[in-house]
Amino acid sequence: MGLTEGVLTVTRRFLIHIGPAKTGTSSLQEALFRHRKDLAAAGFRYPVLGRHDRMPRLTGHHGLPAVLRSGGALPAAFLDWAAALPPEQTVLLSSEDFAHLTEPQVRRLAEQAGAARMGVVYYARRWDRLMPSVWQELVKHGETRSYPEFLAAQTAAPRASVYLNFAVPLDRWAAVCGARNIRLYSYDGIRSGGDDTVAHFFREVLGL
Repeated sequence: MGLTEGVLTVTRRFLIHIGPAKTGTSSLQEALFRHRKDLAAAGFRYPVLGRHDRMPRLTGHHGLPAVLRSGGALPAAFLDWAAALPPEQTVLLSSEDFAHLTEPQVRRLAEQAGAARMGVVYYARRWDRLMPSVWQELVKHGETRSYPEFLAAQTAAPRASVYLNFAVPLDRWAAVCGARNIRLYSYDGIRSGGDDTVAHFFREVLGL
C-alpha cells in the first residue's frame, strides 16, 4: 500500500526536486530532460508528461503543482504512465512550484500518484542573494512593487515567508514523506566550492 492505508493499490518511488526558485532550477531541469534516456538506464524516469500547458518549452513539471493548487486531479496520462513503470524504477520530478504546495496538496500528490516512498531535494540559498533574485523574477511576471516594498512585506512576517523561512515548505513535505527523506543542501556552499546545482544533483543525489 501507499501512504494512505486502504486507498492505494499501486505504489511507486518518487524523488522530487522542489527547488526553490533561483537556485539553478531551470538549468537542472534542462539537463534532466536532455539526459532522460541515460537516467532511465540508471533507474530514474524523468517524464515528458507533467509540464505546464501554457509553458510547453519549459522542461520542469510545473503543470503538476499547478493542477494540485487549483484543486484538480493529476492528469490521467501521467498516472497511467507512472503505473506502467517497473517497481524498481524511480519517478524523478522537478519544479520549484512544488515548494509552494500546502500540506494537504502534498498529501494529494502522494495519494493520487501512488507514492509508496517520496524523497525530497531542496537547495537553500542565502537570503541576501535569494531575495533580490526572487524579486527580479517576479518583476518579469508582472510584479509592480519596488524591491524595498517587496522585502518589507516578506520581513514583516518572516516566519510565514516561503522565501525567508525554509521550514515553511520543508515542514509541509516532512509531514507527508518524513523528515528523514528530505535532502537539504546549501546552494551557496556548492557554488563557493566551484560546483553547480546540475553537477551536484547528478553526483550527490543520483549517484551518477
